[in-house]
Amino acid sequence: MFVISDRFDFAGQDELMMGYADTLHRNAFGNYRDLLREVTLHPAMGMFLAMLGNEKADLERNIRPDENFSREVMQLFTVGLQLLNQDGTPIIDEATNLPVQTYSPVDVQNYAAALTGWYFADQPSYKFGDTFHSVEWQDRLAPMTPYEDFHQKTQKKLLRNYYVPAGASATESLEVVIDSLFYHPNLGPFVARHLIKNFVTSNPSTDYLARVVAVFNSNADGERGHLLSVVQAVLFDPEARKAAPEQPEHFGRVKDPLLKFVNFNRLFNVGSYLENNNYLGNRPSQTFLGAHSVFNFYSPTYTPNGQFADLGLVAPELQVITPETIVSDASLVAYVSTREQLAYWYSVDPSDEFTEHLNYAVVHDLAPLIDRLKTSGLSEVIDFLDEYMTQRQLSASMKNELLEYFSPKIQQTLSADYFQSEAHRTADIDGLLGSLIYQISLTPEYSQQK
Repeated sequence: MFVISDRFDFAGQDELMMGYADTLHRNAFGNYRDLLREVTLHPAMGMFLAMLGNEKADLERNIRPDENFSREVMQLFTVGLQLLNQDGTPIIDEATNLPVQTYSPVDVQNYAAALTGWYFADQPSYKFGDTFHSVEWQDRLAPMTPYEDFHQKTQKKLLRNYYVPAGASATESLEVVIDSLFYHPNLGPFVARHLIKNFVTSNPSTDYLARVVAVFNSNADGERGHLLSVVQAVLFDPEARKAAPEQPEHFGRVKDPLLKFVNFNRLFNVGSYLENNNYLGNRPSQTFLGAHSVFNFYSPTYTPNGQFADLGLVAPELQVITPETIVSDASLVAYVSTREQLAYWYSVDPSDEFTEHLNYAVVHDLAPLIDRLKTSGLSEVIDFLDEYMTQRQLSASMKNELLEYFSPKIQQTLSADYFQSEAHRTADIDGLLGSLIYQISLTPEYSQQK
């Protein structure tokens, strides 16, 4: 929701970007107002959306406040483009029969003026407004601070008759800006819909959304915007907890490629054979902080085809899932291998070419599968993968197909007496389990979150 991107000119500024990620992490379960304020003053956001170095109007010098951040803080971070009812439906103008717009171009201008005068902390005033390349990277990490000579001190009318009085300081103006957005009635449905769509289902019912909005507006302690309470409401709502047979027909969402990648790596404890962290060079088609713009990886209203449109449905994640990304992401899990498996094959072929391969070799921990195979059989292995990879969505027929295909191969490998060593047998069993994992990773069920 609060997007910055490494496609911006953040070269060599990993600490700055990770500091921004820490800001999101630190406030994820706190109050939305605190999160909004910290994001607004973070220099990474200031650079990305041009609030940093934004100065007051000077018509003689043809300077006007930059409107980039003021527009996006309303459109993408808080209130959106249309006035909303508390169930997320748009408010309709009776005269025009069209949705009522949340703000106007004049509102954007007033917010831009109210947010002038912020720059990197503790810099000489003559640097204000200069390109950020004139400031050493280590001086770009602290929250932005106000420079009053560059803050526009005229009166500004904000949304819903909030006013920044003439002569107000940059800090005072910021607080009014934050309050005007935090207490806006759109904020609850705007944030609730975003969280529900990303955590649970792309097409939530209005009743589900209204219940979460009520918690955003006031949790059990009467606090507005308490994100821990809101996330709990999202995840424990009756609509979110229904068993699969009871879910609405179009319930759920498509998994982001990055989330699938993280799930896979965590489940199998992925690492490097030589423990050199080279496995971190593997990247899915969607990468952390790698969005193309402030609008993120995909539009929350993306409709992939006419069938979706006719049903009034959206599938945002399908905007970044293409034939090319499906193949490239599948290649990252196509060759599941274990440390024992690679060690055996290296003993067979200790060539320079194989040694070079080991430098970049990725290993997976299949111990939970091996243990179940030994104690309970292949059926339990498939049940385990179904639970942790596909959330128990695999059909009985699909599980039977997998069992019928892999069981004879595994039984033959376990019972055969032609292996040169037990290490050879282990390597082949690991290879078969890797193939089983790959097959499940290619199922539609692995790409759905329900």
